[in-house]
Amino acid sequence: MIDTLDFYTPSFQVSVKSLLKVYSGAIVQRTGETTDTGQLWSNGLKSTSGSKAEYRERGILISILPGKMGMPPMLRISMYPSLLLNGHNYFPVTFQEFTRSLDFVRKVFTKVGITTNIDNCKLGRIDIFKNIELNHDFKYYLPVVKLMSPKSMLQERAIIYDGYYRIGNKSVEYCCYNKLNQIDQKYKINPVDIGVKAPNVGRFEFRYRNHSVIKRRFGIETVGELIQSNSFSHLLDVYDNELKNNYFRLPDIANQVVPIETDEDLLHQIKAKYPKIALELFFTYKKMMSDKPFTIDDWASLMRSAGVSETTIKARRKQMMWVIKTGLELKQEPLQVSELLHEIYTELVN
Repeated sequence: MIDTLDFYTPSFQVSVKSLLKVYSGAIVQRTGETTDTGQLWSNGLKSTSGSKAEYRERGILISILPGKMGMPPMLRISMYPSLLLNGHNYFPVTFQEFTRSLDFVRKVFTKVGITTNIDNCKLGRIDIFKNIELNHDFKYYLPVVKLMSPKSMLQERAIIYDGYYRIGNKSVEYCCYNKLNQIDQKYKINPVDIGVKAPNVGRFEFRYRNHSVIKRRFGIETVGELIQSNSFSHLLDVYDNELKNNYFRLPDIANQVVPIETDEDLLHQIKAKYPKIALELFFTYKKMMSDKPFTIDDWASLMRSAGVSETTIKARRKQMMWVIKTGLELKQEPLQVSELLHEIYTELVN
């Protein structure tokens, strides 16, 4: 469900003893003038200026930015409901938990010294997600999710790295990644410690990035409208429709295949058994498995010509036999893209 929620309003007050940290603008060395600053708020006769003011705590970021082009200063809030309640963002929040998280934000406002009506704040961003258990390591699904993205989004602008894929435009982003790796690396949490037993979990997330697209897609504009139970449940309806109508293009990719690369797994196993000569064994194995034949006997002859002792050659033969056996056990047939796509579709939409 909701991972991130941003909302904003020009209608707010800040107490004299607020906990906000005010930042000054950058100083131009040539002139000594301060740039990018403006009035952030005023208390009667006293006004506070700067480039921004902020308050942070786990799951909440409160910012005040000066107005531009004659506009008033703006109070902006970014909140992460699951992180706020659980200390991490693995699990989706229910409607009741979401309203609890908003109550918590109201209490933070009071503590910080900000007065505003959250219900009247306009929605600026909504990130909606689902976590799904997968049959294979997430890396094998990256070629598939690349093909899932809308044709209207340019692939050359996609961001891709180990276990992560993101594509989008100014209004909507589509993002998917290895959730178990992310929660371990970002939050330093072992998934098993929070009750996650699945070995492979992918997160599939839509990020609606401005007020206009939220109004068009969800038919709501404010936090007050969002906290109506029917509006909250409607978020998943929009998510499902987005997947069905815009992202899954089965006819385009039905006959494609994804090669299953086992090199990384094999190298890890070799390093565990023969740490000092793992790379030597691995690269020799790759040569033996190539199209041009290169046998263990060829390798032994090559070592003899280089003056390697018979004792070492005998040891290497034994080690290489184990590597070949392990490599053949790991080797898999290519997976059909359509099968992987059907698996994702079934888990996400059905």
